[in-house]
Amino acid sequence: MATGASRSSAAIVCEDIRRQVDHQADAANSMDTKASGLIATTVVLAALVVPRVELDRTDRAVVSLVSLGFVLVTMACLGLAIRPRRGAFSYGPDPDVMIDRLGSEPAELERDIAESLAAVRNTNESYLQRKADWLGWAIKSLVVTIMGLAVMVGVGAIQ
Repeated sequence: MATGASRSSAAIVCEDIRRQVDHQADAANSMDTKASGLIATTVVLAALVVPRVELDRTDRAVVSLVSLGFVLVTMACLGLAIRPRRGAFSYGPDPDVMIDRLGSEPAELERDIAESLAAVRNTNESYLQRKADWLGWAIKSLVVTIMGLAVMVGVGAIQ
């Protein structure tokens, strides 16, 4: 590896932005893991409750349907939180564009790579924010679902 004195400023910038993109990838993986865990929790919760639901009165049926609706909203939000990265998350410049640049001067190429990596980082930032927003909505919906289950217990809808 070259010493700090012989490296260009573009190379230093590229290295730092690559580090940031790697951190973004780790954050995306972490959110995917959390969302997957919440999906499993929601499915188990629903599987435990559904067989015990009594729908013999209108109030019980209404509370049960509202709670089921929030389970579905939770699952939809979690599905959007862990959607595939294809087309949304990027790890670096477009390889086809970089191949076209093979004959370029090294300093110019490093500068272009740095600019491209900066664009990648900004794109990933908005992607991660959307994932975090969906995860947040899923958690709120799950809390409402649990409150609905408490009301179901209160009206005797869960036996």
